Amino acid sequence: MNKMRFNYTDVQYIGDDMKVDLYIDNAIQTSHPNYATAGSTSLPTSSGNVKTVRLHYPKDIVGYIPHIYYTGTGRILSYKYGTEDI
Repeated sequence: MNKMRFNYTDVQYIGDDMKVDLYIDNAIQTSHPNYATAGSTSLPTSSGNVKTVRLHYPKDIVGYIPHIYYTGTGRILSYKYGTEDI
């Protein structure tokens, strides 16, 4: 397995009051825009429609294993990581 640089994650979701945490190698990362579960800002309301948001990682975040944790009344339908091999 190669180490990767993580640039962004595209998250496709449906629902309201959703918050998302991004992790690399079990360490939480601050995304931009920030919709962290500990924060007060939720993902834009989907109003029953599927929406996609791009969450950018801080510069030069590298690691092996990404994952997402989310809360809210909706669900994550899919996600795609924008990465570069190192």
